Amino acid sequence: MKSIYTNLIMVLLVLSSCTENKNDYERRKPVKPLAKNAKLSANQVIINKDTLVVNTNSAVVYQPDSVTIEKIKEKIGEDALSTLADDNSNYLSESVLQLEKMNIPVIYTEGKKIVKFVNKSGKPIIMRTDTISGMGNIYFYRGGKKPHQADITATEAEAKLYYQ
Repeated sequence: MKSIYTNLIMVLLVLSSCTENKNDYERRKPVKPLAKNAKLSANQVIINKDTLVVNTNSAVVYQPDSVTIEKIKEKIGEDALSTLADDNSNYLSESVLQLEKMNIPVIYTEGKKIVKFVNKSGKPIIMRTDTISGMGNIYFYRGGKKPHQADITATEAEAKLYYQ
């Protein structure tokens, strides 16, 4: 049992990188736009206890919670999980930096069970975070379009196509 907790702590340490500084921490806060000129008003992003409501152009970043990480570990093993977590962490970090340069606000799903994308007509598209596979994803959203799961290895190119 002690080994499980030790392994879980190691996975969490890998995901949170030792080189984190205050700016990195600020970027991970939920609903913190990264773009310098981007501002989200209260009516554009609404958060309640377990739901994130998004109705503005943005990139929504999902990272799994510890329960999901443990399920992935059971499926693929500890070594594969470590490699996957490291690769995903690098790709997500680079993706967020690219989105920041493009002035696309980034919103984190951290701790939310439901993400509700609402278009201009008010019709919602519901996404449950417990149904998302993988170690981390980015979803592009633009009011008149369906959310798009980005390829985190080609974020910049996909963002240019999606947001044009």
